[in-house]
Amino acid sequence: MQIATATTEQKGMTRCPGRLESTVLENWNHSFIGRVATTVVLIGITMPLYMWINHSLSPRFDLSISLDETIPFLPWTIFLYLSFYLMLLVAAGVCAAPEYGRIQKSVLLANFLCYAGFFFFPSHYPRPLPMDAGGLRDFYGWLYANDAPGNTFPSIHAAASLCTGFSMRKIGWKIWGAGIAISILTVKQHFIVDLIGGAAVAALSIWIVRLYEGRRFHENRN
Repeated sequence: MQIATATTEQKGMTRCPGRLESTVLENWNHSFIGRVATTVVLIGITMPLYMWINHSLSPRFDLSISLDETIPFLPWTIFLYLSFYLMLLVAAGVCAAPEYGRIQKSVLLANFLCYAGFFFFPSHYPRPLPMDAGGLRDFYGWLYANDAPGNTFPSIHAAASLCTGFSMRKIGWKIWGAGIAISILTVKQHFIVDLIGGAAVAALSIWIVRLYEGRRFHENRN
């Protein structure tokens, strides 16, 4: 069954080219609450594996390069770093169901590609002490308590933010996604090579999802 044009072109929504066959995910995504709910469910499904890898594997690779030492620690950029979750919420509010579904699929694919990297190239980042963040030490204490120093390559935070930002059409989204990706360096969570790897994962994930959905579109027309 095809999604009605009126559904994908609702006022205030971003129009998605093509009329793709409705899926369970797209059906849930027809409302803002549904889009938020499916995102929470997907995070809930993937987070246990992320946590297990992060707490189970010992570091075997040193991915640092000399340029990493030249990047300053900018504690205030933790707000940009954490704004990824706000980005998902805003995207859920402005996207039509098919477009938000594509974002979810690319982010989910990026997650599993990153998990493979974490498993085969385990590395830990030598993070600064929370007290080095000055007035933001409580924020960093919370971050460190909930996210161990492993799972660095490729950066899942960079990959997911770039998948989201570059799946949108407006330049502001792309700038936001790139800013979040860069912040992984200034909050001292990742190496430069992690950022490069995360960007590559994002590009690959977006391409695969677009290729898959392009084939679905042509199959539905035949």
